[in-house]
Amino acid sequence: KYVHEHVFAYDDTFGEGDDTQTLFQRSLQDLVYNVFEGGTSTAFCFGQTASGKTFTLFGEGGGLQYHEAPADLLEGASGATGHTEIAADRDEAAKGGVYLLAAYDLYRMLPFHAAPKQPRREKRQDHGGADYDDDVDDEEDDDDDDEEEEDDDDDGSVSVRLSMYEIKGQKLYDLLNSKAELKALEDERGVLQLVGLTQHECPSLADFLARSSAGRLARTTAQTGANDTSSRSHCAMIVRLYRRGQLLGELS
Repeated sequence: KYVHEHVFAYDDTFGEGDDTQTLFQRSLQDLVYNVFEGGTSTAFCFGQTASGKTFTLFGEGGGLQYHEAPADLLEGASGATGHTEIAADRDEAAKGGVYLLAAYDLYRMLPFHAAPKQPRREKRQDHGGADYDDDVDDEEDDDDDDEEEEDDDDDGSVSVRLSMYEIKGQKLYDLLNSKAELKALEDERGVLQLVGLTQHECPSLADFLARSSAGRLARTTAQTGANDTSSRSHCAMIVRLYRRGQLLGELS
């Protein structure tokens, strides 16, 4: 018989005395910041049934408490960007697990990463009759009602789009599209793509919580000896940030 020995290195370890805030700040918060810098971040939670995965991710209510009334933790008013902000402090948000803390930071940071408005460009003629582009930003054009310094149709704000899918056996299902079956195929670059996976824009934190909870409710569950509603599949959530139609970053 041969015994294979493996050495594993960990960035950090946590005990039962560490709270959710500590866990998030030391292991996950930088992953959220990385998305706004154009990166791709992934958090993978695994363990045996009843080991505490759901509690760590979603808190005592399992995250489903936001399906019916997510506004309990939210302000009624929206900010200048139209994104609803969390009224409660971070300690209150931590009751919803690292998932809610990540969502808290995500929406809190959106207004700070909006791109500056681009000046409107219009065609003018030079003395030779040729057209050229010119920025409409000089004071001489202030009296012209047809010219504006900024394009009001493009505010450069960052939008959030959510996708969720279930891996059950050898099949894939879209949890936000009536569990439509998906196909995993490689594109021309050899990158695996989930054909048919839908993306849903979430303009506010309340909408994000409600949609993600609805997706989790659609998962396949069954009773086990350790848990009455144990998930019988793997669930993946993909959060993509877009700015001016271009992918800014991705968190899964």
